Amino acid sequence: MLDASDLFLRNSAELESILRRPDQYDYLRAAAILRSLLLDDNRLIDAANRSHKVRLRYRARDVRRDPGLQIKIQDGLTIFSVQDGLYPPTAHNADFVGDFTHDQFLKLLVGIVNGEDVTVRDIILYAANKLGGVHYDERGGAKKTFLRKACNRITLGNMSIHVRQIGSIASIVLDGTRNLREAVKSVRGTLPT
Repeated sequence: MLDASDLFLRNSAELESILRRPDQYDYLRAAAILRSLLLDDNRLIDAANRSHKVRLRYRARDVRRDPGLQIKIQDGLTIFSVQDGLYPPTAHNADFVGDFTHDQFLKLLVGIVNGEDVTVRDIILYAANKLGGVHYDERGGAKKTFLRKACNRITLGNMSIHVRQIGSIASIVLDGTRNLREAVKSVRGTLPT
C-alpha cells in the first residue's frame, strides 16, 4: 500500500516528467499535483516531511520589488505577469530573487489582473479547480472571470499565460523539495511500484 511518502515521490516524478513534455493538458495535470502537494488539507509535502523535518525553501523572483510586465487588453483588462520569469533559471534577469517559506511562496505575487493580486496559490487553484486539472468549472467571481478572459486572450508557446506559469511553479517546487525527496529515498530506496 502506498503511503504519503510514496505518493510524494510518485507525484514529484510525474511533475518532472510533465516538465520534459510541456503541453497545456499536462500542465493542468501538474496543477492537480501541485494542489495535492501544497494546498490540500493534508498536504503531501507535510505528510512526507513529518519524520524527516527537512527545511523547505522555494527560490523564486519577488515581483513586488520589480515593475515587471504590464499588458493592456481590450475591454479594460490589464494584466501584469512575470510568466516564466518566476523561476530564476528562466528569468530574463536575476534581480529580485529570494528564498521563501511554504506560506510565503504560496502568497508570492505572479500577476495583477485589473488591480487584483494574483498569487502562486491563485494560479494553482485556478488551473486545478476551474480549468480542468481536477475540476472544470466556468463559474467564478470577478477575479476568476478576469483570469479566464486573460487565459482566453493571451497565449505564450500555445498555452494560456496563467497555465504556462504552472511550469515555473512546478520547477520551483521540485527544486525546493529536492532535499526532502533525497531524504525520503534514503529511507525508502527506489520509487514504489
